[in-house]
Amino acid sequence: MRNKFKVIRVGIMPLEAFKKRTIAIAKGEYKPKADEPKIWFPSMKSLAHILSEDNQELLLCSCG
Repeated sequence: MRNKFKVIRVGIMPLEAFKKRTIAIAKGEYKPKADEPKIWFPSMKSLAHILSEDNQELLLCSCG
């Protein structure tokens, strides 16, 4: 039986470092690896806020 959930990689990076990374990608100076996170948060606190119980229910309902 195949798992119906999708694995999403998330990363934690301060906003200024994220801005520098994004600019480097846009300039072609850095190419993200396939296994790097696609979703970034500035802190564990912000990630925890997104993953509150209420928001988890919304995320599960939107999966299909």
